[in-house]
Order: sequence, then structure tokens, then C-alpha cells
Amino acid sequence: MGYGPSYKNGEWWSSEEVYQKRLLAGRKQTARYYAENKEEVLAKNRKWRESLSGREWQEAYEAGRTKIKADQSRHRYQNDPEVRERIKLRNREWNKTSSATKYYRRRQSTEERKEYVRKNRRERIKQDPLYLLRHRVANRVRRALGNLGLKKSKTIQEYCGCSPDLLRKFIAAQLPKGRNMEGVHIDHFFPISMATNERDLLIYSHFSNLRPISAQENLIKGGTPPEPDEIMERSRLVEGILAQMGGAPTAPMQE
Repeated sequence: MGYGPSYKNGEWWSSEEVYQKRLLAGRKQTARYYAENKEEVLAKNRKWRESLSGREWQEAYEAGRTKIKADQSRHRYQNDPEVRERIKLRNREWNKTSSATKYYRRRQSTEERKEYVRKNRRERIKQDPLYLLRHRVANRVRRALGNLGLKKSKTIQEYCGCSPDLLRKFIAAQLPKGRNMEGVHIDHFFPISMATNERDLLIYSHFSNLRPISAQENLIKGGTPPEPDEIMERSRLVEGILAQMGGAPTAPMQE
């Protein structure tokens, strides 16, 4: 084992004994200086910790300390049978608690949760026409928000201006006699793509602007705005339906 030169007078640390002796002397000197200048040392340390370099050093120190602890724990678990058995026993006991149950539920595979939601949605769409209608309207509103770079800040009911049940009745009133919702698209009379901000979106997503049309009609129409004569006809139709429904609240379809 080699020993370096002393920084004080150039002497060589010729042995372990000399090295330990000088190390102890240095520690005593540091402790004495700290005792005599405690407030000054603490102030300097506090100022350094608050500086950028101090914060960076502390972050690196904590990260390294965490890694060392993890490595030590892994090493003990892999190489010490007694520690390994103690950890396994502790884990078995913890697994019996309610905290463990909640933890494992949270850890459930994300894909499993997504698949459960998708399956449940598919079943509801098949069995619940009201849910299907709400689902279609909600999807269109979300796409419109995404195109505008906006986030959803209201409920779908607030965007539509009515309850799901009122929306169903309003759409059903526009269907030809004997026709159901099968194969029907929900169209925005004034295309929702005309919206340039959220205020516009609240107008164009209002339930009074929604109508049921066939998939082919919807494909042909696309984002084409209606003609003036179509607007007049639509206004009379909406007023008549709302009157039959007891004067449900409406909103301007276009300014």
C-alpha cells in the first residue's frame, strides 16, 4: 500500500500508523475550528447550499445516495439468506393488508383497464341508444376542441345546452316516421368546423344545431355551410319541434 506526500512539509507518509496519526490530527483541527467559528461556518454552508452549484451538488448527492442504498439492499437480499427470508416474511404480512389490495389495484395493467373500458363502452353502445347518441356528440365536440388546440373545460351537457334525454327527444322528433337511429349520423347543421374559438363552439355544438341524416348525406355535405333558404327552413323546423316539446331553451345558431 502506498502513501502520498504530506501537503504541509513534503514528508512521505511512510506507514499506516503515520497516516492514521495525521488523519486524526486533521480531524481534531477541523473540529476545533468549527467550535470556534460555528456561526460563520454555518452561514457559509447555508449560502453555498442555496447557490446553484450547491443545489446541483445536493441533487447529485441525493441521487447517488439513493442508488447506493438500492445497490446495498439488492446485494444484501441476493447474498444474505437471513435478510432475504426476513424481507419475504415482511412482504407476505403486508400483502394481507388493505393497503396492499389498493396498491395492486392501482398497479393493474393499463392495457387491461383500457380493454375493460372499451368492452364496456361497446356493450353500452349496442344496448343503450341514448348512450350511443351522447357518445357520438361527445366525440365530435372533442375532435373540434382538438382542432382548435383547446382542452375540454365543460361537460358535454354544457356544450349541448341540454340533458341527454332532451337531446334524444329532439333528435327523435326529426326522424321520419318509423325510422330508428340505426345507420344514422348526427350532423351539425352549421358545420362545427366553422368554430374559431370556444365561444363559437358553444353555439355550433348546441343541441338545436344537431340533426339526424344518413351516412351518405353526411359524406356529401361535409363542412359546407347551409344556404339562406335552408337556414330559414331549418329555423321553422326547430321552432316547431321546440314548441311541441314545451319550449325547450335554444341558442342562436349563427351570428
